[in-house]
Amino acid sequence: MHPIAIGFLLFNQRRFHYEKKNLSDKEIIQLFGPTDDEIIRGFIQNKKLTNEAVERYYSSYQKAHRDIMLSSSEIIKMLKDLLGMRLRMGIITGKSRRGLDISLDQLSMTSLFETTIAGDEVQQPKPNPEGILKTMEMMNLKKDEVIFVGDSIADIRAGKAANLLTVGVHWLSTVQTTHFEEEPDYYFTNTVDFIKFIKSL
Repeated sequence: MHPIAIGFLLFNQRRFHYEKKNLSDKEIIQLFGPTDDEIIRGFIQNKKLTNEAVERYYSSYQKAHRDIMLSSSEIIKMLKDLLGMRLRMGIITGKSRRGLDISLDQLSMTSLFETTIAGDEVQQPKPNPEGILKTMEMMNLKKDEVIFVGDSIADIRAGKAANLLTVGVHWLSTVQTTHFEEEPDYYFTNTVDFIKFIKSL
């Protein structure tokens, strides 16, 4: 299971503590967009329980990474291969800074990325290109030096809004968008073909 999605699914498993609502995995994925905290705070009707719900979510989210290390090994290998090719990498995510740091730490990925921007560090989330442009400025990169990779339509639209080459990917077990309403420039369903593509540039 993808680390960014697993926290939301865990939140679903613990719903009986708060709302007694049954949500399918698809319904939870449809909540993606705001940060983790914002989703939970907006979902909980009894506002007195929101802080407890948020803390329970992050506690479960951190523990769950132990179960997804093997399923993430292919992605981690790909990232290390890209780093070995002297590519500079950054993350722009809708996740909160707290959630992102948990994932990077638990998966030992912190050192793989030069910059990371979380959802609570921008005024406008994707598909607005604010996070992308901020990252490019921090890394001192020009548009023709950047490829933007994402698995959601918001990612692709953000990349196109920033006038970047966009790559849509569906190589994870859980994705926010199962098909791209707006076509990316390139599309891959496995990491091997993606690496070959990068080497061909």
